[in-house]
Amino acid sequence: MATTAVIPGCFYICTISGTSINVDTITHNPKGAVEIFSAKIELDLTNPIGVIPISISGGNVGEKVPMSLIMDLKRIKKTINVQGVLADDAAESGTAKRDNIISIMENTKGFMVLWGPSGNYRTIFGNVGDIKVYFDKMKFTETSGNYGEAVTGDAQPFRKIDVQLQFTIGKGVTE
Repeated sequence: MATTAVIPGCFYICTISGTSINVDTITHNPKGAVEIFSAKIELDLTNPIGVIPISISGGNVGEKVPMSLIMDLKRIKKTINVQGVLADDAAESGTAKRDNIISIMENTKGFMVLWGPSGNYRTIFGNVGDIKVYFDKMKFTETSGNYGEAVTGDAQPFRKIDVQLQFTIGKGVTE
């Protein structure tokens, strides 16, 4: 088992199996958690409503207020959008973190994410019951330049990896 310290300002993707979250740490299987320095995290709830405009017949034009009928079926989609950087650190390179994210997406049916400081201010999704987090889209952009720290045994990298991820929160129908 590996242990990762939870740092405010970072976003964590974790496999559910074998993962436990303590006050300031995540205990997980090797390669079971990925840390992203996140510049921006958005939680988006979208509820597509049906709108039916009601017409006003010829003789009533100007006398009645136009209105619409609204159908709210509560088909709410919860998504999380993350923009951040996979930074090299003493434990793991940005490239290894990118590969771990891809591996989690390809090999895991649902996982959990968390961000924020410890205690009541931390946000966690995917760790309760059947509700999990699923990948919608991921995009990695490598930019040249000296960024991050040298990984043990290697020189400081001459690139950084920006990441954009989109997740959906819900219950899988194939499980």
